[in-house]
Amino acid sequence: MAAETAIGAHQQRGRVLWKLSRWSVVLVLFPLAAKWFWLSEVTCHFRPELALILSALGLAALLLRHPKQALALTLLAACSGWRTARLYLPTEHPPAVGSPLRVASANLLWGEDSMGGLTRWLQADQPDLVFLAEVDLERLRTIETLGNLGYEHQLIWPPTNKWTRATWGRALISRRPFVRARVAGPQSRIMDVSLEHERRELRILGAHPMRPGRSHRIRMGDETLSALGQLAAESANVIVIGDLNLTENTPRHWNLLEQASLTDSRMGRGRMGTWTVRVPIIGLTFPFLRMPLDHVLLGEDLTATERWLGSNIGSDHLPIAADICWTE
Repeated sequence: MAAETAIGAHQQRGRVLWKLSRWSVVLVLFPLAAKWFWLSEVTCHFRPELALILSALGLAALLLRHPKQALALTLLAACSGWRTARLYLPTEHPPAVGSPLRVASANLLWGEDSMGGLTRWLQADQPDLVFLAEVDLERLRTIETLGNLGYEHQLIWPPTNKWTRATWGRALISRRPFVRARVAGPQSRIMDVSLEHERRELRILGAHPMRPGRSHRIRMGDETLSALGQLAAESANVIVIGDLNLTENTPRHWNLLEQASLTDSRMGRGRMGTWTVRVPIIGLTFPFLRMPLDHVLLGEDLTATERWLGSNIGSDHLPIAADICWTE
């Protein structure tokens, strides 16, 4: 009787694991519809977490002596997490030539007083050029004073005489003079500047596409990303930087890299999550679910010798920074 009970319990666990495997197929495949459905776009960002859960279930199935279910769950975990796993694999970066240019990006979180933290971070990390997203009217007044820290060259959009308390602005500030500076793309969402580095012209494109959620946001974000890819594809001496509202698991991220022959500066360095997932209703934050929405992407003539996360500046995003050099 005891043996029959044990066999029955084993079979029941096996059926439960097969049901979990079938539902997991749906969860793994649903994000692939991100090109057409905004909800699928959002779920793309959680594919690494899904991979960890499926890996744990696969291990549990193996320990419970259900090898077929363990294999199925492990394969589903690999399908969900392989793009993120690639970021951790050792990567041979092209040889660097000359001194680095330190670039950085920070999302200030509109409506929050993050300028004190930003100033301390700038003084600590000393970037040469910084892209700033979600700038409001109060923060604009402070940004204009950052010339005292050496950031005398500033491209601010919209023009300062058109700002209101409802403006969501952007700024690109630099310690080096711009050779050229303009705004481009739909709704002027892309900041396009060039400066001289090591006696060669270097182009920087800073952008903050519309965040995912709702079909009209996806459409606006797609328009910005398409224009960004077209501009970046014009030359190999380009840095794309900013809160792109993308992770490595979204088709829009893959398309941007392919369209402009860009390299993700995180390769070989890990995921480097920047945006802290929050549940506003209950006031909880989940730092272990930080999503890498902020990026430094490089054209073929450039390589990153260092890439890191900055300190907390009082925003829901951590800033990012990278040292960029010419390749041989």
